[in-house]
Amino acid sequence: MRISINFKVLWDSLGESSIPTGKDLALKSCIHSGNAGDIVYSLPTAKELGANHYVINLCSDPGFGGRNIAFLTARALAPLLLSQPYIERVSIVSSNIPLEFLDQPLEGIDFVLDRFRLHEPPKHHLALCHAMAFGVHINLYEKWLHLEVEKSDKEYIILCLTPRYRSMSKEYWMDILSGLDNVIALGLPEEFDCVAGITADFVTCNDFLEMARMIQGCRLFIGNPSLAYAIAEGLKVPRMVELPTEWRNAYPIGRSGYVAPSSIAEARDLIHRLISDSPGIALQQQHITILRKTVDLEATVRDKDTHIGNLEAAIRDKDTHIGNLEVVIREKGAHVSNLEAAIRDKDTHIGNLEVVIREKGAHVSNLEAVIRDNKAHIGNLDTHIGNLEGAGRDKDVHIRNLEAALGQKEAHIQFICSGHGWRLLTKYYKIRNRLLPVGTKRRAIAKLIWRLPGLITKDNMRKSVRYIRKFNFDVFLWKVKQKLAMETPIVENREDKIDVCILMERIRVYLTKRNTGVSINYAPILNEHASKK
Repeated sequence: MRISINFKVLWDSLGESSIPTGKDLALKSCIHSGNAGDIVYSLPTAKELGANHYVINLCSDPGFGGRNIAFLTARALAPLLLSQPYIERVSIVSSNIPLEFLDQPLEGIDFVLDRFRLHEPPKHHLALCHAMAFGVHINLYEKWLHLEVEKSDKEYIILCLTPRYRSMSKEYWMDILSGLDNVIALGLPEEFDCVAGITADFVTCNDFLEMARMIQGCRLFIGNPSLAYAIAEGLKVPRMVELPTEWRNAYPIGRSGYVAPSSIAEARDLIHRLISDSPGIALQQQHITILRKTVDLEATVRDKDTHIGNLEAAIRDKDTHIGNLEVVIREKGAHVSNLEAAIRDKDTHIGNLEVVIREKGAHVSNLEAVIRDNKAHIGNLDTHIGNLEGAGRDKDVHIRNLEAALGQKEAHIQFICSGHGWRLLTKYYKIRNRLLPVGTKRRAIAKLIWRLPGLITKDNMRKSVRYIRKFNFDVFLWKVKQKLAMETPIVENREDKIDVCILMERIRVYLTKRNTGVSINYAPILNEHASKK
């Protein structure tokens, strides 16, 4: 599959009226999208590939790898390309499209020279990048740009400085070129500022073929990487180039090519040798300079040998000193070993002490646990004591309340005993005990009569009738006496007190009804006492 791009043909060396013949159509074609200097560096590769038809594709967008070639530049470059014996046709087309990334063949094009940009142009010479793109071998040590005009007899120096790819200042070139005659500055009008202040004749060429002829006729070319320097490099004229700090991809290869030294004196000496009468003299001067440098280097080597001998002696002294130091180090090592043994003994002792300390710590921990238990027990005892004290205080309060109640009771009893009713009641009990002594039948019959109303119930009557029917009346009377003896034990003091209380209650009710003025506040006490009894 071949890709077809509708290129707009702007100019062709065949002319507008000429019709391409079969021979023209059979030419091998190559295409390049610029820049102009890159096109010049592509010529050795185009020759090796056998390309006869060179197509210049206008691509004026600096975003495409910094390339920028316009129609006027391509038109001025066409005569230089046609002057090469292997190029028969030049075409200028327009697409404004870079072509290096096309991975398919292009219709009507055999070689896409833009692919040189895929081989790291900042790291390699631009001419070599074109060759690597197609795997061909080129010889850059010999002249690879050819012109029909031979070198002229004029004695002039070509100077071409452009704004891009610079490292030296204008003052540097002014100092170097001062005092030189017949200096011609080539360039475009917008590049005049780069050579302003330098004594030279500023010349603008009609096309790049004219520029190439002027460069071929000069005694020396001076400049920075540009189209003019690419032409000088292809013609292999004596040349001195200012290399930039970056993108060093256009440097001298082969004879009579030099990089401008940073020293002004060295640069002047180099220019003087390059503008000598003939290249042979220049090479002779260069050889003499090399010989001088060789002699200087040999003297330097001898000095270095002497210095090396001194250094070796110093090294031997150092070795002796090192031997002494090694003895001292061994002694120090033995002392260190002794110290390490002492430290190990100390460590063992420390370990034993640590074991004792841990045992002491365990014992202390146990004692602390006992102390904590004792404190907890003491706290519990304190709490219990507090509770007992609170209970004691409550008991004291209760005792005081009981004593107060007892005092009230005693006061009440004293009040009762000091009254007429008590004296009357005492006389009553004396008369009763005289008439009804304790333990006599009369007393028992009287108690029975006294309690008879409470004993005569329907249930007791039914039980009595059943008992009389079952047994006899004498047995029934014996059972009644036994029952009365069991239910009502004779406790004289208790009965007396109950009787007294009952009697006093009756007296209180009587007195209250009579409004005698006796307080009835004693009634709850008497009732309470009676209920408890």
